[in-house]
Amino acid sequence: MLEAVSRFIAPYVNVLFISTAISSISLLTLRAFNIDAYRARTKLLFLPLTGSLLLALWISPSCFAHYLSLDVIDPAHIICQDPTFAYLSRICASWVGLISFSFTGAMALGAISYYYGGVIAQRIYSADEVDDEELGPLYDKIIDMAERAGILDPDVYLLESSTPRIFSYGGHGWPKIYISVGLMEVLDEAEVLAAIGHEIAHIKNNDTFLKSASLSLKIASLFNIVGFIVDSMLSRDREFLADLEGSELSGNPRALISTLIKLSAIESEGLSGLVTGTLSLSMFSDKMSRFGIFSRHPPLDERVRRLLAIA
Repeated sequence: MLEAVSRFIAPYVNVLFISTAISSISLLTLRAFNIDAYRARTKLLFLPLTGSLLLALWISPSCFAHYLSLDVIDPAHIICQDPTFAYLSRICASWVGLISFSFTGAMALGAISYYYGGVIAQRIYSADEVDDEELGPLYDKIIDMAERAGILDPDVYLLESSTPRIFSYGGHGWPKIYISVGLMEVLDEAEVLAAIGHEIAHIKNNDTFLKSASLSLKIASLFNIVGFIVDSMLSRDREFLADLEGSELSGNPRALISTLIKLSAIESEGLSGLVTGTLSLSMFSDKMSRFGIFSRHPPLDERVRRLLAIA
């Protein structure tokens, strides 16, 4: 009986260890890359997330087939009918439930993040689209940076919020930038342009898609604990890349440094901040998620150090 139990749970244990090993190896391999090789690092970090998903897809059909056949009395399922080993049925049911939930949740949250994140932000903050008449020369400078970045003219929205906040959604075809009233009050024009350059860099690099895909892969492979660290590291690398290319677009790395320092003092906005922080590409996170290996934003001092190197 113990041998039968071992054969039953062995594939799931193998998936757990293999996924964790792939993720760990990828993290160790990062040491061979320069810290500013952001695009190569992105590909390497996507590898374990994708591998975990493929492993789950590979083993799940047999588990689902077994689960759907539990009522069939045959030699392959006799052990599941034995009251002494009834927990095997519960193990299988738990695995099926976890995989079903994680796959469905991953697809739903990824789609919501990619296609509807901007709509959610507009509703939460009562954002209104603004144009050149309302922003004046600032609008023309935004359009100029977008053209130099090779993206379409972004739709610019003004958030009715006193908290300094700026974030973006969309790719080359549907770029959107959200700026709060509080940001315009706290930052000078050079700092606002530096912050906008950071967001345009996110759009140029298709980070909305990358973040949504990474989020979906992470949730679809809940059993890969190291994958959560990988996803956070990938997000931090994309922030470093946006800092680098954003400062090039604005032509003022020092303005971006002062912007980051000022934004580091913002307070969490509770539920609304958490929602947009999960779905958006914000240049700085709320305090609750700012530190640690699971933080999706780099430490302030490291961002400043890298910007000073190119200032």
